[in-house]
Amino acid sequence: MLLFRDLARHLGSAYPFYGLQSQGLDGKGNYLTSIPEMALHYLKEIRELQPDGPYYLGGFCMGGSVAYEIAQRLREQNQVVRLLVMFDSYNHNGTAPQMSFGCRVRYLREKALFHCANMAQLPLRELIAYLGEKIRGAKDREFAKISVKLASHSKPNGTRVANANAGIILEDVNDHAGHSYRPKAYPGAITLFQPRRNYTFLKKPCMGWSEVATGGLKVIELPVYPGGMFVEPYVQILADNLRICLESAQSDGPE
Repeated sequence: MLLFRDLARHLGSAYPFYGLQSQGLDGKGNYLTSIPEMALHYLKEIRELQPDGPYYLGGFCMGGSVAYEIAQRLREQNQVVRLLVMFDSYNHNGTAPQMSFGCRVRYLREKALFHCANMAQLPLRELIAYLGEKIRGAKDREFAKISVKLASHSKPNGTRVANANAGIILEDVNDHAGHSYRPKAYPGAITLFQPRRNYTFLKKPCMGWSEVATGGLKVIELPVYPGGMFVEPYVQILADNLRICLESAQSDGPE
């Protein structure tokens, strides 16, 4: 959830910002394996902090689907959801992308090109900061994967740990949950922040959310390519636009 650190900082103290950490991030397993299961768990945490609405929810990537499901459940409980935001979140609607060898090569090529495009828009100082943040993020992800693999082969007292989740990567669990999720129609409004271009295997218009957003879908296209939305200086643009959305949502009714 530290991904949201700079976004929260740019929003400022007028907008208290709470992040939800993925269950199992500590490497001890106990993963939540479906979007409804995640929504139930995180909704309990949310309502312990704030028992009643209005609520302002958002999620990045697969987290957008979790926020969507939480919003559905809150509305079923007659709670007010004032704002539901998706940050570069794609609605796979139960179908995982078919990634052949050729598609994987094309994905890696596009990923590199998108990072280059993000950096090409920046002056030298900001370019160095962007690159440093990306390198740190990649290093942390690889370290987490290696740690899980090592833990799955640990042998305390000469005996291997019997753990059904041993060696499982949280990122893979979340990807499977996001791909498998089939959202029901949502009667409220949705706001989608999306990059100016996306990967070619993500083909649906409006990232697939227009199919279920019966209460309206507002799409905000940011001047950034995938991978850069939460990184300086682009996160400042995201924060400015999100602040406008929050102010508009707050003015829609009394607290």
